[in-house]
Amino acid sequence: MNEHLLAKKMPVGILSPPNLTTDEQLEVFLADYSNPPPWATPMIRKSSLRYVLASSLVVPGIGHLFIGQSQKSALYLVSFFLLALGGILTLEIFVGVALLILCLALYAIIQWDMAVMCYRLHLCFPICEGEFASTITAFGLNYIVPQLSFISMPVFVSDSTRAPEVYIKEIRKQQMDLRVRHEDAYNV
Repeated sequence: MNEHLLAKKMPVGILSPPNLTTDEQLEVFLADYSNPPPWATPMIRKSSLRYVLASSLVVPGIGHLFIGQSQKSALYLVSFFLLALGGILTLEIFVGVALLILCLALYAIIQWDMAVMCYRLHLCFPICEGEFASTITAFGLNYIVPQLSFISMPVFVSDSTRAPEVYIKEIRKQQMDLRVRHEDAYNV
């Protein structure tokens, strides 16, 4: 594993990224102190999550910015508006109708992902920068992102079978902390 850490920290060209698994990407991301921690830091309080959901309904992807997933927000915003613009510009031919249907599907995917992430924050669980609610919301990014040098987030789906081991350990630790705080509140 140490050679992967060294390979990740050494300057690598855009066309030759190291082939790391998601677990290794997250470990490197955690070990590299020049990077911010992979846990998203929301800009809002827990009581404002309904406003974040409402803002995401108006501008798809902007809610992810408020909950601390800035790179994912930019990815969702750009892809949604490019699909919408392409659909509007080519509306006279069949391609425009197909692009608008894809745009509506992407809108639904963004809203689903936003609702799941807000629910996890409501339960006081931490979320990561590259965490997606399901495989459909990640739409193959785990194959594309390692090839792009300007995106630094490890992409994964947040269920117990596909999430990295480091992430699962942190979530279990958070769950235990919540249980202890809950029991302490009743024992007082």
